[in-house]
Amino acid sequence: MIQRGAEAAQAVANYMLFDDNPLMKRNKYFYGKQYKKDELFTPSQEMMDIYQKRELEARYLEFMEKIFVIKDGELPPEQADDHNPLPMNFHVEDNFPYSEISKLLTPSECKILRAAFDTKERDIFVKELEARVKLLWPNSSFSSVSCGSHVRESKCERAIVFSSESNDCGEWLGKWFTGCVVVFCDHKHVLA
Repeated sequence: MIQRGAEAAQAVANYMLFDDNPLMKRNKYFYGKQYKKDELFTPSQEMMDIYQKRELEARYLEFMEKIFVIKDGELPPEQADDHNPLPMNFHVEDNFPYSEISKLLTPSECKILRAAFDTKERDIFVKELEARVKLLWPNSSFSSVSCGSHVRESKCERAIVFSSESNDCGEWLGKWFTGCVVVFCDHKHVLA
């Protein structure tokens, strides 16, 4: 079973090199709780090579766009800095504060979210919770609060879903869910 977990963890690490989608962060959070081995989340060498190549290409394009700007029909004069090599350091550490997830909601706050009717108390709390979530996902915004026994899918492409059920209050869920939940959308733009 640990072998399959290692493969899943590496797949998550590979994906997160290119996109820090909340669903993949949730998968890392879930597998991390299950296997308790951070070293499982190491990208494969093949994916690291691809990532480094893409990063280097992006740096080169940025350099070209900055340096080779024609102004008044001429290129700018050469600068001493133009001969410096592009930086070759690539940071792939995931510094997301996973430990903060369990602190987002308390049982009494989940009870507020489960209220059958919209209340002023819930509206105020949702704004407070949105501020907490924005500390982890700066480009996020509140989407919805709902309860239901049927399977539902978040309308967000980059959904951040938390349970407000009493038995798993604050648990980070996937894009498909049942029960009572609060949903936020991450609006981060990711380059393809």
